[in-house]
Amino acid sequence: MQHPDRGESVRGLRCKHILTMQEDRPLLEDGMLLLQGNRVADVGPYRELKNDCPGPVEDLGPEILAPGLINAHTHLEFSHLRGRTAQGRGFVDWVLSLLQLPMAEVDEASLEEAVSGLRECGTSCIADVTGHSPEKINRFLQQTEMEYALFKEALGFQPARDIQEIWSPFPDPEEDPRLSLSGHALYSTHPRTLQLCKTWSQGEKRPFSIHLAESPEEVDLITTGKGGLADLLLGTLLPEDYVPPGVSPIPYADQLNLLDQDTLAIHCVQIEDKDIEILRERGTTVCLCPRSNAFINVGVPPWRALRAAGVPLCLGTDSLGSNTDLNLWGELISLLEQSPEAIPLQEAVEMVTVNPARILGRYPELGTLQPGSMASTSLVPREVRHQVT
Repeated sequence: MQHPDRGESVRGLRCKHILTMQEDRPLLEDGMLLLQGNRVADVGPYRELKNDCPGPVEDLGPEILAPGLINAHTHLEFSHLRGRTAQGRGFVDWVLSLLQLPMAEVDEASLEEAVSGLRECGTSCIADVTGHSPEKINRFLQQTEMEYALFKEALGFQPARDIQEIWSPFPDPEEDPRLSLSGHALYSTHPRTLQLCKTWSQGEKRPFSIHLAESPEEVDLITTGKGGLADLLLGTLLPEDYVPPGVSPIPYADQLNLLDQDTLAIHCVQIEDKDIEILRERGTTVCLCPRSNAFINVGVPPWRALRAAGVPLCLGTDSLGSNTDLNLWGELISLLEQSPEAIPLQEAVEMVTVNPARILGRYPELGTLQPGSMASTSLVPREVRHQVT
């Protein structure tokens, strides 16, 4: 982790509460954050640090200051599709509406507007997935000040010959640690391709992501080869002679050795207790996208059972093709509204800071406020405070 350049001036932020997300002192009362350049120089009680700041001090008053947010699942390449897909009609109708749109024609203005919305809610880092516009998204992210991990998505049921075919058109992914691989889904990416992606990611010590158990139609297709999604894909994306694995998504992903502590499983709506136990045993992190699930109408993820089992949870907005905005606080508020009982504030904020930072390999540089971490912050909305303890 880098540390501040001592040649730069120090500025301060004072706040009634600072969620540092440090294990030994996660919450400070009347706290002070000293910033130097783009790094945190120090954090502690105001009374102890007030004389250590020669520069300006901004008093944020009765707010709760938290680390910058990490959106663990976005598809910026769909930023031009806001309001153009089927809402509330189920997964197959949503996919049909998406296929009729120019998915690969995202424009610079839509991307800039999306990133502006991310910054407005205090997002400092995203885990983005691209399969339709990889070169455009990579160039765009390289030019922004947003921290990111970019997953090149493998899609298609023709098995890839080698890892170079999957990575094309990226020339040297080994040279950029922000790049990794993602399988689209068990039903849309050939199993050998998925295993190639996972093996490469393991070898490079990078995270791997996959959409998993999102809709009832996905479960039908994987277990029986029938249902609405099968009717849509057989003979197009899937061969006519496709043979389903005959098991539900989580055990099948486990059979393919796709699940471990470096896997980010997206959605996990259609899962049972036995699936949760597999995820727990493998140390897999689950990224919940509750507002996207509601937009498409695929159900509610059993996040309370996942939480009780100790499965690491984080949150993502998914794309503007299945959400109204990219406000991660809105995602957390939506999730908390589904719970009959409040959870601790620190645990709630972990889902949008510490947990995604860990799975992306960026903790403690991101996801926490401590000396040497990045000087990115957010303010906890009042709606979140009202739903936590």
